[in-house]
Order: sequence, then structure tokens, then C-alpha cells
Amino acid sequence: MLRIRGLKTYFFTSSGVVNAVDGVDLDIGKGETVGLVGESGSGKTVTALSIMRLIPQPPGRIVHGEVLLEGDDLLKKTEHEMRKIRGDRVAMSFQDPMTYLNPVIRVGDQIAEAIMLHQQASRSEAVKKAVDAMEMVQIPSAADRAREYPHQLSGGMRQRILIAIAICCNPDLLIADEPTTALDVITQDQILELMRDLKNRIGSSLLLITHDLGIVGELADHVAVMYAGNLLEYGDVNTILRRPRHPYTSGLLESTPRIDWGKRRLKMIPGTIPDMVHPPAGCRFHPRCAQAKASCVSEQPKLIEIEAGHMVACHTTK
Repeated sequence: MLRIRGLKTYFFTSSGVVNAVDGVDLDIGKGETVGLVGESGSGKTVTALSIMRLIPQPPGRIVHGEVLLEGDDLLKKTEHEMRKIRGDRVAMSFQDPMTYLNPVIRVGDQIAEAIMLHQQASRSEAVKKAVDAMEMVQIPSAADRAREYPHQLSGGMRQRILIAIAICCNPDLLIADEPTTALDVITQDQILELMRDLKNRIGSSLLLITHDLGIVGELADHVAVMYAGNLLEYGDVNTILRRPRHPYTSGLLESTPRIDWGKRRLKMIPGTIPDMVHPPAGCRFHPRCAQAKASCVSEQPKLIEIEAGHMVACHTTK
């Protein structure tokens, strides 16, 4: 469904060039869910915005790579062509509803706008389909809610509206960026169940962006671990969660609470994401890695397959 090769997205600022995404390769199969995980600032959202061709220019620019949607390179499309693709073949649900929903337009009209654009539907048809989409994302009294404004809805309802906008045209690829951020635990569980149900109903491939490995374990088929603009590990979800081979992946898992740990203390990964204007040489994780050796400082490791379907970029992994 989607094949990304050598993707590089940089931001040209007064402080220097920010290497936000720096040579990412990633595949998403038809009907597959891939979880893209990593700390804040690792490049996850910029990768998604690059797929959608929504990088703000200036200061950002996609400087290299291919983003192939069923063999069709999105990076070679004109802006006019991308407007027809966004929301139709590829759609994205953003993490902050109050930023992406227009506060002075009723939520039903915001969903209907996408339907009129991509399906050439009349306004009355689009409004009816918008209500259908709201019912699909389990919004009660959808016809009444469609006439309300974003500020009249709860955080969970606003998140559902964003998902309804994304799925209303049955996209081939759905990108969900932190769909449960800032929601209470019960609403998070409802949103996850909704994502699972929608994926099965509309048959889309799903790129799930999150820092929550519990969510990945619930929904994903494969996991890609991202750090400082690079992919460090990729594999089947069970393999990654049970037998991680990169020190960074292990650190993420050890810093995630588990119910079977009892009073065991969580481990922290020392330090922070590096300055991406001046990223460290070699492996970008080496300043924070207890297993780092000389080659980690001088040579950037390549993402190689260490067993069937399991890829790792690490000099210490055999």
C-alpha cells in the first residue's frame, strides 16, 4: 500500500538546518496497522505530514526520497493533484482537535465539506453522509450533534469528529496521530476500540503514531521505532514488545509501567533527544546508550535484517 524510501525532511531556520526526518524507509501493507513510536521530537509527526505533503514551506522542505502510494510517488504530485488525494486516498486524524476544527463552522458541515470535495455530492447528500460518518464513529444523536460547534463537544467527541472527517471517504490509508492524547482512560479505551472497528469495516491500512506502547500492543501488526529522525528498529509487534534488540526500544519498554511488575521501579533513559541542528555523529542514540562502543560514535549503523522481518540499526546487535 505505502512504501517510503530515503525520506528526508529538513527545516531551514535562523539557527541552522533541523534534520527532522533523515533517511526513513518504511512499508505499510494493505489492511495492515503499523505503529510508529518514539519520544516527542523524534520525527513521527513530521513523517506523517511528509506523507500528506503538508510540511509548511518555508521553513520546511522534503529534500529527498520517495513516498509511493500503490506505486504512485506522492512527492512528484502537484499541489492540485495532492488536494484530490488528501482526504480521499490518504487521510489523517490530527492530535489536537481544537487546532484543526474550525470553531465557527458546525461540525457536520466540516465533515460534509470533505465529502462534497471528493465525492461530488450535493450539499444535502453530503450532510446525510456526514451524519452517517458520525454514527460510524459512535457519536450519539448524530443528527443533533452535527448542528453543534466544536466548543459544545467534549474532548472525546471532538476527537471522534476528526476521525469522522478522516474516514468519511473511505481512504486507502488512514494516519492517526496520537488519537488518545489528553483523553481520560475510559475515553482512550473507547477510541481504541473505535479505531479497531473502523479498520475492519472500511478495510484501510493504518499508520498509528503514538508514544504509548500499550496502544501499539492493542492495535498494531508491526512496529517502527523512531529516534532523532531515524528508524532504529522494525518488526512484528509481538517480537518487538517481547524481544526488542535495540537498546532504545528496550529503554522505552522498561520505562512503561506494567501491571505484573508489582513494586518494581521504572527505569529512565538518561538524557534527552539531541539538538537536531547539530545531531551527534554515528548512532544518534549513543550519548544516551549504556552499551555504546567506539563504532557507535564514529559510524551511523544501517537498518539491517537480523531475522525474518525483524530489522535493527545497531552496532551492538549481533
